[in-house]
Amino acid sequence: MVNISSKKAYRTKRKARETIKGCDMEQYERLWDYAATVRQSNSDSYIAIQINRRSIEQRATFQRLFYDLGALKKGFLASCKPIIGLDGCFLKGPFGGQLLAALGKNGNDNMQKGLVHAIEELFPGAEHRFCHKHLFENFKAKFKNSELRELFWVTTSATNVDDFKRALNALEISQPQNGEDLTVASWLKRLSYHLWSRAYYGIAAKADILVNNLNESFNNCILKARDEPIMTLLEFFRRKLMQRLTLKKQGMEKYGGKFYPNIVEKLAKVTSVVNLQRRSYSCDAFQLTGIPCVHAIFAIQSMRMKVENYVDECYSKKAYLRAYAYSIGAVPSKDHWIDSGIQLLNLPFVKKQPGRPKKLRRRGPDEPRDPLRASKKGLTIYYKRCLKAGHNRELVKNLLIPNQSCTRYI
Repeated sequence: MVNISSKKAYRTKRKARETIKGCDMEQYERLWDYAATVRQSNSDSYIAIQINRRSIEQRATFQRLFYDLGALKKGFLASCKPIIGLDGCFLKGPFGGQLLAALGKNGNDNMQKGLVHAIEELFPGAEHRFCHKHLFENFKAKFKNSELRELFWVTTSATNVDDFKRALNALEISQPQNGEDLTVASWLKRLSYHLWSRAYYGIAAKADILVNNLNESFNNCILKARDEPIMTLLEFFRRKLMQRLTLKKQGMEKYGGKFYPNIVEKLAKVTSVVNLQRRSYSCDAFQLTGIPCVHAIFAIQSMRMKVENYVDECYSKKAYLRAYAYSIGAVPSKDHWIDSGIQLLNLPFVKKQPGRPKKLRRRGPDEPRDPLRASKKGLTIYYKRCLKAGHNRELVKNLLIPNQSCTRYI
């Protein structure tokens, strides 16, 4: 047994980590070379590095980086739905920072108040939708009445304007205005209906999604890599996406159907004035998603026609394969990187906060610590021996009420 100090143990751990995952200083210094190598091995890729330079003689300091692989860009433009999910997460490394991700959505079946002005300025005319899960978290923080929660989801999920107005009116009746107190209806009305109401969504994207689950899944997928050095992090993304593109393409090539498996499953579940020429119905679900609703399916089947002929082309196998037709190229080891000839970069400036850095994100008030384990919060607990509510081992052992017994039932 060898006795070493805690400082020596930490230094040994840091050196081992640098050997396995790479040195932060070296990776920031060679960031220009890595970007040039990725562009060479992946055509049409775009990598932009923003720096802060005080003088020509001094080294520049890294600020931020934009990373876009050509295969992903071309696949999105070729066949993905015209909808992008935006979300961010914090990095856990010694320099902190945030990772902002923009993800597209294929047809095989997801934004927030702070982004409204940015979207309007940078993408004028683009449709902007809120994630209803985040909107609901803000709703729960302001309004504690649990009876209004169901009306909230009915209002935001209505697919046509008439149903939306009826649901919004029900909200106003359930919580009438009391002086200047803020109500749920008045809180929702402060936001444009096009941001949060499915009834006012555009039909070009062929998507009625209400939540940004796509980005949430991505954040969970990269969780173990968020404390890695910058190049190790970027290489994790590239390899993960390279494997995924190949896997999805091979899986769909083996599939024999005309449309995506998830879409066929949705059509199978609905076996039940429709305008089949315009592919629309008064409930608006048909034209919003591009998938025949139950009313449209009934009309199609009554005319002895195939339901598949009225599904939008974006859900077809051909469209799926167009999205995954491009592959991400391999990047050689650092010994074979291109010498960009650009001055080396300094590490980003970071203000070290007191205390141990946090690794876990802040959870919502109603979010369980372990999502796979059912919570007993709010349930009535019965003692297994007497099956009486509120009893436990200590209470039964020290009963204060005379003549009260605890009988074990067999």
